[in-house]
Amino acid sequence: MPEELLDPRGLDIEVSFGGRAIGSARDLELLKGLEHFPDGLYEAVLDSATAGHQAPRLDSATIVVDLNEERVLVISVDEETGAPMGTAYWHRNERWSWNTTSHLTTARHPGQGEAVWRLQTGCRLDGNAVELPVAVTELACTGATPCDDRLLPPIVDDLPEALVLTFSVMPLPPGNYTCPGNPPALVDVSLPTPIGDRAILDGHYWPARRIK
Repeated sequence: MPEELLDPRGLDIEVSFGGRAIGSARDLELLKGLEHFPDGLYEAVLDSATAGHQAPRLDSATIVVDLNEERVLVISVDEETGAPMGTAYWHRNERWSWNTTSHLTTARHPGQGEAVWRLQTGCRLDGNAVELPVAVTELACTGATPCDDRLLPPIVDDLPEALVLTFSVMPLPPGNYTCPGNPPALVDVSLPTPIGDRAILDGHYWPARRIK
C-alpha cells in the first residue's frame, strides 16, 4: 500500500465504515490476502455476481475485516495505487449474504456528525492565499436545517504535498427528519501556511478525496 499514493495523512489515520471505527490504515494493511476470508465467504462473494451484485476484485490485495463471527467487510483494492475500489458489508446466518456497499471514511470523535465540503462557487485560488472559502454540507437527514451554528472547527492537515480539511458537525437531537437536501454552510478557513501548488483534499473520506 504505497503511503504517498493512498492518503498523505499516513497509515496511522483511523478508518471507519458506516460510522463504526474499524482500525487504522496500518491495521488494514495487515489484513490483506485471501487467507483472511472466513469459510464460505470467498465462494459467496463470487456467487453474488450472478445475483446482480458486482463481485469485487479478489486477489492478494483484498482486505477482509472481521467485525465479529457473523459480519465482515470485504474491501477490494487497486494493487497499483493501494486505493480501495469498493467496500461491501457481508453477514452470515446459515450462509454469507451481501448486505450493503459503501465507502470508507475517516473516523471521527463519538457524537460528531459527518460533513463534506467543496470550494465556494466562483472561488479563484491564489497560491499565496492563507484563507480558503468553502461550502460545507452535513450528510445526515436534517429536514434542510442549516448547520452553520453546529459546524465544528475543521481539522487542517497542513502537509508538504497536500492540504487536507476534515469537517464535522454537532448533530441535531434525535427525530424523524426528512432528506430534501441540506443547505451548505459558507465559511472561510484560515490556513497555517499559503496554499501554494499543493493538492487540496476532503479528509472526510479515506483515502482523502481531491477537491483541487
